[in-house]
Amino acid sequence: MTPSSRQVAVEVVWQGERGAQVDWLLDECLARAGHPKWAPRATALTYGTLRLIARLDYVLQPLLDRPLGDLEPLLRAILRVGCYELLFTAETTPAAAVHSLVDLAQDREWGGHVGIGRLTNAVLRRVAGAAEEMRRPPSGWPAFQMLTQWWSLPPWISERWLSRWGDQRALEQAAAAATEPSVCLRVNRTRATRDQVIERLVAAEIEAQPSDLHPAGVRLTGGAPARLPGWADGWFTVQDEASLAIADLVGAEPGLRVIDLCAAPGGKATQLAETGCELVAVDIDRGRLDRLRDTADRLGLRFETVCGDARTMPGRLEPADAVLLDAPCTGSGTLARRPDLRWRLGPERLATAVKIQRSILLAAVKLLRPGGRLIYSTCSLEAEENEDQMAWLAREHPEILPTAEPDTTTFPVAGRHDGFFSAVRRRRD
Repeated sequence: MTPSSRQVAVEVVWQGERGAQVDWLLDECLARAGHPKWAPRATALTYGTLRLIARLDYVLQPLLDRPLGDLEPLLRAILRVGCYELLFTAETTPAAAVHSLVDLAQDREWGGHVGIGRLTNAVLRRVAGAAEEMRRPPSGWPAFQMLTQWWSLPPWISERWLSRWGDQRALEQAAAAATEPSVCLRVNRTRATRDQVIERLVAAEIEAQPSDLHPAGVRLTGGAPARLPGWADGWFTVQDEASLAIADLVGAEPGLRVIDLCAAPGGKATQLAETGCELVAVDIDRGRLDRLRDTADRLGLRFETVCGDARTMPGRLEPADAVLLDAPCTGSGTLARRPDLRWRLGPERLATAVKIQRSILLAAVKLLRPGGRLIYSTCSLEAEENEDQMAWLAREHPEILPTAEPDTTTFPVAGRHDGFFSAVRRRRD
């Protein structure tokens, strides 16, 4: 089977439903295909389908004579990817898209057959014929139904957001979670300036503009970062636009000892390393830590890395002037960038995350020197992981004090960036 953007998207959506780690699988499929020029299209098809699966299923179900869940998994993935392409992309004609997907459905190399091909053809031709109507949101739906079916949020998150924020904010955030975010580059200021990066990208006919949220940010309208001019030279790395300000809260400078307790994949760690501080980057996952080291090497940055559980670091590491804890969390502020996450989250995962965060916070406190700064952040929008954790920390450790910097929640903005929480505390001298 010749790899193509549709074939990769179908494979990742298919295997993702069976529990595969979608981002890793997508990277693996694209690497196997030699990082082709169509990689951005494959990514857009894959993530677009996953962001809107509930809406796609709502569109597809009336066109079938049996429940969508009873179809063969391969056929279900083909119909979802095909429906997304026909409704939300315009790079090829509907007829060409349907023809290509029918060929995929009939390919015996991965279990396809003529029967799947016939059904694919019949269903997707009906989608193509009624695409304009299918794109229009239904009228009269209550907010909960809009969140769960139109914007493809899990019911438990929909209920939480409606209860906490009301209809308008919940619908805004659901729409943001269903919209493809922009790509943001963080300039490696030890190698280039932002103006130099933008000038080089524009010269290669790539749309790039400076971030209005951070002086090191460059926003792109799309593309595969690893193929951009300047990537191999270590001029930049990829980092969400709204997260760029979090590492700045550390106040890192040459000579300051800083511990990044949950450092991989390394955006904030390498950002800290640019300042020349004495950085120790800790992560429990050896594979992710290896990728962090590879990124640091590409950027020309040097710092100590330690593989281990953050909770065991007191006693293993010398205390620091600042500790950054970008805590493991539900990631509910990143559903646009990590669309499969919405189907892997649940209330039990939230409860587990809260327990883990508290145990790592206790370790972070022990690693702080007198007068040291603790920066706590998550990419979650849930109060239990954010404001409630700071209130708990104040009760458990009265020597950890607030600072002049306010606790901040940055909400996702559709088509721009993810959501984050950050808080700064100081250990009493």
